[in-house]
Amino acid sequence: MLYIGESLLNGDSALRLNELLGVIAHELGHWRLHHLVLTYLAVEAGLLGLVLATYLLRYFHPLYTVFGYSSKSNGPWLPTRFLIVSFCLFIALGEFYAPLLLLLARHTEYQADAHAASLGYAKSLCSALVKMQNGTFLVMDPLFKVLLLQSPIPG
Repeated sequence: MLYIGESLLNGDSALRLNELLGVIAHELGHWRLHHLVLTYLAVEAGLLGLVLATYLLRYFHPLYTVFGYSSKSNGPWLPTRFLIVSFCLFIALGEFYAPLLLLLARHTEYQADAHAASLGYAKSLCSALVKMQNGTFLVMDPLFKVLLLQSPIPG
């Protein structure tokens, strides 16, 4: 299913037919190249790594002393251990895993762009992207663009 918002069809930034076809070709490229499955597997791999690391660190006592448990005791109750470890790991590993997911997202965007271009919609897609941008990112830190945006900004 593909949703096309009313703002793309009406108003100042309405897309022409060939631009709309370029956007649809791009989105169909995601479907044809199985990007949804690839992204799902990447997220699941990260969650599996988090669960595995949580399991391996469940008896790591220095971590529990930070939360006020005595180093002489056996530490907290087992479910509490899993909560503490998974919370810490989620924050720590997320800082490393999020940029990898961003790289994957950018890679899939470029592949979908290439798919649209292979169907002959390269110029139409470019003009549609510029219209959809519509001044949203006029002033933006270059580091923010590199680290946090999935789709590259045209121009």
